[in-house]
Amino acid sequence: MLFRSPLQPVKMRADKPPWMTEAIQKLIRARETAHKRKCKSYKVIRALVQRRIRASKRSFVNETLNKNTDTKTWWNTVKKLTNQAKDNSMPDSMIIDGTKLSPSEFSKQINDFYINIGGTALPSTVNITPDSERELQPISIGEAKILLKKLDTSKATSKEDFPAWVSKSGCEDMCIPVHNILNCMLSSCEYPDMWKRAQVKPAPKTQSPSSFKEYRPISLLFHLGKVAEQVIINKMRSRVDEIVNQQQYAYQPLVSTTDALLQLTDDWTSILDQQTSVKFIQNACLDFSKAFDRLDHSTLISKMLNYDFNRNVIMLVKSFLTDRVQCVKHNSSFSDYCPAFVGTPQGTKLGPILWLIYSNDFNIDNFSKVQYADDTTIYKPVKTFSDNVSDGIKQAVEWSKCNNMLLNNDKTVILNVAFSEKDGMSNPINFDNTDIVPSDSAKFLGVTVDKTLTFSQHVSSVLSKCNSRIFLMKQLKQMGMNSNGLLTFYKTNLKPVLSYACPAWYTFLADKDKAELERLQKTATKIIFTDTELYEERLSLLNLTPVNDFLFSTAEKYFSKISENSSHPLFSRIRFNTFKTSSRKPVKYRTEICRTEKRKKSFFQFFMRHFN
Repeated sequence: MLFRSPLQPVKMRADKPPWMTEAIQKLIRARETAHKRKCKSYKVIRALVQRRIRASKRSFVNETLNKNTDTKTWWNTVKKLTNQAKDNSMPDSMIIDGTKLSPSEFSKQINDFYINIGGTALPSTVNITPDSERELQPISIGEAKILLKKLDTSKATSKEDFPAWVSKSGCEDMCIPVHNILNCMLSSCEYPDMWKRAQVKPAPKTQSPSSFKEYRPISLLFHLGKVAEQVIINKMRSRVDEIVNQQQYAYQPLVSTTDALLQLTDDWTSILDQQTSVKFIQNACLDFSKAFDRLDHSTLISKMLNYDFNRNVIMLVKSFLTDRVQCVKHNSSFSDYCPAFVGTPQGTKLGPILWLIYSNDFNIDNFSKVQYADDTTIYKPVKTFSDNVSDGIKQAVEWSKCNNMLLNNDKTVILNVAFSEKDGMSNPINFDNTDIVPSDSAKFLGVTVDKTLTFSQHVSSVLSKCNSRIFLMKQLKQMGMNSNGLLTFYKTNLKPVLSYACPAWYTFLADKDKAELERLQKTATKIIFTDTELYEERLSLLNLTPVNDFLFSTAEKYFSKISENSSHPLFSRIRFNTFKTSSRKPVKYRTEICRTEKRKKSFFQFFMRHFN
């Protein structure tokens, strides 16, 4: 009987490192030969190889990084040296569900998979008549020129397209024909057919994907099509801003994931502080499977009509969605083009805006919610064990069925937020015949939230990410990178990780967690300046502030930004003092009488007290 090992995808080695020379390669071959023959000279050759590699790395770093002022080249080189450069190549043979597929078979089958994700819905049959009273105003040549200048030339485009840099650099000449095409699109309410052709590139979600669902479909589109999409967005933006609820924080001006997290923490602490009968806040983090790929065109058009969008805009959106075709590119192999009747391509500018409209009527009775694109959290205060989020999940399932969506029960997370461990105990929640046990922590938009709002687990996660980058800093130091380069690496690779969404969690931190964050920066500055023992001196030489001062300042500025903008969705949470006070120092904000320390530490209460 012939036994065979399991099939595994094989990935070819990348090109040789940039510091590798022909002389070192010869020495490596000699080392390998000496090792095979067990020669006494093996250790001598091995030591020589190590010395030559170190010297070559130092020379390369000195010439290409320490003396290089081109930012893009500098960063590309750093990524190669630290093995952070993305390898977008895929193995020629793919193993899917235990079956080995050739490039052409893989391209065809995964394209069929993508096409059928959202079901076999027919094209939209909703009849729309043009609105002669609200015709879409044409754009000027100047507007067309501005749109061309804003093109991102780093983005990949379809194989049938010409390079985006041609349109950007030649905008003076290109703006007139592009202006004519776009105005023709606006007057006819017809999106050009050529720009509806998408070349899909499967992007692996995991290191070794074994099924089609572990690949994310990224659509490569015509760059002028993205210009056209921006024109459509500009025509419908004002109406979108009017109808989209304030609990949706994605693709909206002035707001971000930080604001979504601030709403959550503020609501949680407020309820638990004021209502003593509440045991905990129960949260259900819902995940819609393939939300953008399952968007039903007829349902979207009907919703846009109900929201009273300009009918000419609706006709244009319908044209944008109708008669789309796509193929899949796998290395040098392409599948045939197939029609896509459901969904909106991932990679379009218009797709996210259409999702805002599509999901705007997702409301759960007797529950609060926070949304960021298709990431949705519903929550409610719980007074008894029988009172939980199961009813909210049932409502979410019903909405999903009516809107061609699918809730993923495997990714649904339950989190009970309380001010003490014993108060956060509850029974499992049954969802689709599966018991979901409440978790001790959950990840909300990149921030790990524990059930007592200490954010210690988030700090641990941040430190883990940063420590791996500290190791890369040490490697670059050994290669001979100067202090300016190391400082740049720290500011761009570590500080953003340290400070991400910090207004939502920093004020809750215990002193020990703050000390851990400070220790990380101490280590980083020690790598940059080994000659100086005192941390304060290193900060002065590098023009840095202590981490905790930086995080506090970032959160402080964020509060000021919200307080100065009355149109911000969280502005109403800041209470301004309208009463005259007898004290010499006027009180600007009216704070709550907080029963608990957690409420005092919440973002809005903390900084209103701070500024008072």
